Amino acid sequence: MAFFTRTTQQLLDTGRMGEAYIDDVQDSLDEFGERIQVSFVDDSFIPVFGSLGGDTIEVDGGNQLVFGGAEDDLIDASLTSETGNRIYGQSGDDTLILGTGDRALGGDGDDRFFVLSDGDNLITGGAGMDQFWIATAEIPEEINTITDFTSGEDVIGLAGLGIGFADLSITQQDADTLIALGNDELAKLLGINAGSLSAADFAFAASL
Repeated sequence: MAFFTRTTQQLLDTGRMGEAYIDDVQDSLDEFGERIQVSFVDDSFIPVFGSLGGDTIEVDGGNQLVFGGAEDDLIDASLTSETGNRIYGQSGDDTLILGTGDRALGGDGDDRFFVLSDGDNLITGGAGMDQFWIATAEIPEEINTITDFTSGEDVIGLAGLGIGFADLSITQQDADTLIALGNDELAKLLGINAGSLSAADFAFAASL
């Protein structure tokens, strides 16, 4: 089962110098084709595995342990207000939509992470050129943490806010880098020197 995704390089090849602008991220999310719907309704903490093909997995509940499996999966944990989900994309170019208090590991491939309004997620991209969309139309209530951002390979994305790179505050906080918009803290990049980041490490979308 084939899925459409935009690579990081495609995001950056927009004709603009410095920072990338994408017209509509939703186009990518809408092109996953046929889907397998899987829903969880209790906090059983029983591991659940996707198939050998590309799956859509909807997480309903907290403390779920989800493995996407092979190929390009869409795992959506934003449908529940419960916390504590552990999500592993594994192989393939996966899309992970996070709610609040989740822990996500993309694994191999060029993965995309989207965080919604609640935040407080711990995100690890794994191998590949990953996209971390740290704000999508709303400012998260809690800061999100990215453990393995790689400048020049991964990108930080912001959608639906009508802003650009110049609007962000990027500061050093001990060994980490803090990304903020005004008084709102958006993301912490662990082990990253703030001075190493530039506009080329960011992408902006008009809508999601």
